[in-house]
This record gives sequence, C-alpha cells and structure tokens, in this order.
Amino acid sequence: MSGEILHGKVLRAVNGGYGLLQIDGHTVFARGALKGEEVAVAIKSKRKGVIFGDAVSADTPHAHRREAPCEVAGRCGGCHYQIAGPVAQAEAKKEALEELLGRAHIDLAVSGWTEGPEFGWRSRVELHGARLDEGFTLGFFEERSHRVVPAVSCLQVSVRMRDLINLVIGALSAGGVKAGSVEIAESYAGSGLVLVASDAALTAVLRRHSHELGLSGLALKTSKNEAATIYGDISVENIVGGVPLRHNVMSFFQANRFLTERLLAAVLTAAEAEPNERVVDLFCGVGLFSIPLAKKGRDITAVEWSPVAFDDLGQNAKANGVKIERLPLSVGTALATGLKLKGATTIVDPPRRGLDPLELDAIAAARPNRIIYVSCDPATLVRDILRFATLGYKAISLQAFDMFPTTFHIETLTILERG
Repeated sequence: MSGEILHGKVLRAVNGGYGLLQIDGHTVFARGALKGEEVAVAIKSKRKGVIFGDAVSADTPHAHRREAPCEVAGRCGGCHYQIAGPVAQAEAKKEALEELLGRAHIDLAVSGWTEGPEFGWRSRVELHGARLDEGFTLGFFEERSHRVVPAVSCLQVSVRMRDLINLVIGALSAGGVKAGSVEIAESYAGSGLVLVASDAALTAVLRRHSHELGLSGLALKTSKNEAATIYGDISVENIVGGVPLRHNVMSFFQANRFLTERLLAAVLTAAEAEPNERVVDLFCGVGLFSIPLAKKGRDITAVEWSPVAFDDLGQNAKANGVKIERLPLSVGTALATGLKLKGATTIVDPPRRGLDPLELDAIAAARPNRIIYVSCDPATLVRDILRFATLGYKAISLQAFDMFPTTFHIETLTILERG
C-alpha cells in the first residue's frame, strides 16, 4: 500500500497537523492538506486501520496555501504548517482544538486566540549532529526518523542564531567532529547567547573558536538537566512584563520571545479573579508566574523539582526583592507530604505529557478553589479536563496562544473551578 496515491477532499483539520479525509470507506490523515482542498495523497503507512500519508498535490488549493518559505520544510519534522499562511494556520489549529474538545463532549468554546510573528520566535533550539559527505552538520530529525535535516536555513530562530549555527557547523566540521548535539539559548532581546554541547570533543573545538562565535557562555552537558560551565555565563536574562528573570541554559523557559509576556498577562488576570487567595504554583520553573504574582503582593507557594530551576527561582526572588515559599519537590511528593491547596488558586504548567493521573487526583483531592491550567498539548489537556470533571472540577474557559507558529503545537490556558 505504501506509495499508492489516493484522491479526495479534506474534510477538516485534526490534531497533529493532519487534514482528515474519508476515501472509499477509509479514514485518511494527510500531512500538508488544508480544509476544503481536493488533494492527491501518497500513502506512507497504515496503523490501527487508519491510513497516513502526504498531500503531494492540491487540485483546488486553499486560498491561503503558499510555497513553504524554508527550503527544507518538506523534510524537516518541525514545520508542518509552512505550506499555510498565518490565516490558514490559525484556522487549522483552532479547528483541530475544537475537534478534540467536541469529540470528548466537552462544551467549552475557545474564547481567545493570541498570535504573533510566525518567524524568528524561537529563543531556544536543540540540534542533532551528523557526519555528511561534505562534513559535519547540525539539524533536526525528519519525522519518525533519525535522519538529520540541516538547520542552516531554519526560520523559527533569529538571524543571529542562524549565523551562529553556520559558524558552529563550520568549526565542528573543520575540527573533525563526527557526532554529538548542541542546545542554544538566546535571550529574548538578544544580549545573551549560550551554547551547551553534549560531548567534550565539541566544547574543545568550540572553545578554540570562542573569539568568532560571539557566545556569552559555553557549557558541557553533564546530565539530562545539568551542565558544567566551560567559559562565560551560562544563564540568560529575559524581561517579561517588566520583571527580569534569569535562567540557566538547562532550565525550562518559554521559547516564544513574542508571546510569553501575553501568556503571563493572561495568567495574572486569571489569578486576579480571587485577589485575596493564596497562590500555589506547581511546576513553577524559574518563577515566570510566581515572581510577578509575588511582586503584586500575592502570598505564593512555588513547587519545583529541578535543582537547577529551583536555584534560578531563588535567585529571581532575591533579585526582585520578593519572598515566596519554595518547595524543592515533585508535585506528587509535595502533596503527599502536606502541601495544602484548599482555598487556594493553583497554577499548573506541566510538561507535554500533562498531569500524571496520581498528580491530578491529588490536586483535586486537596480541593483548591480554582485551577489555572497552562498546557502545551491539546490532547493531554482534553484528557485531564475529562478526569478533573469526574473529580468535581469543571472547565469554564479556554484561551489559545499560538506559541509555536508553523508547527501544529499550541499553548492553552484553561480555568477550572469546583462544580
């Protein structure tokens, strides 16, 4: 079946960056297919009775279809919607989110849609290395593959980061490096530029080129969440909502330099609904929400398991002159050892996997008045909304933020209250 061509009309967008078709009784998910188009789909695989493929032509193209601006968009696994202009991207992402909600029988409208520039938004990137015929390169994996697509033309990052990627590739290729990966973090305003490499062979080469790379810091990754400084300062600072926040290169921080401030503003507004309640910030990271709330005079308890991020949180609290209760624990451990949520406003901003069922059950059992749920995966969000509903919490509002332009990913902010 692989390689066979099917023809049909795209019915709607669905989660994961696909267009949905029904062809001869088969459900077909097609990449690069926009709603309403008559497309030819090259079949790639069949899983659980569903056919997956790529749209190779569109006989009746969407009004906002375009040629992908990046030359490797068709190979790279990161930009599924480069063939769609901003209007078509928003249309597809909204429809996919609404389809997920509707299929789960969740009666919840998307009350707000926030977007920003579609290129140059990414302030952090992880690149995989590969030895090619012409030398060493850095890039992204193809979808469902470990083949590396060079990132030298990536439009998600700033011009400065693209220039750095090219310099690093040249240095590593000339230095005979054969494998490894790097992560690059840039401050939103562009002053900080830190690179962390996976292997000492990479840092040895890059250190010899420090004069031309323009890095503010170079680090060697020592574990999944830690890195050792080779030279310079391996933290970057961003000012969000007027609040300066520093974070180590290994600490999580929102990547979109244009929309993070608007996400923060929405969370602050949601927390102001009950201005006298204590706020418990679970998965608080370096304090993106906790520090601005504390500066507004709120009583804050912040929970963060990562030692590196926890240290950043403390430094940010000190630098901003605020006092918050900090707990260096996982969410489950904090709740199991006596953290009280009853009567509080609780913020949760979990990883893409969403909330672990035990974490979710413990949060609901602790009976916070209101839950402000920041999610980067609509599928796990819907799953968690359904589970919260069985435990007495109803989702009353949902806003979407297109924090990942040209990809199928979106960020959402959902408010849940006790029924």
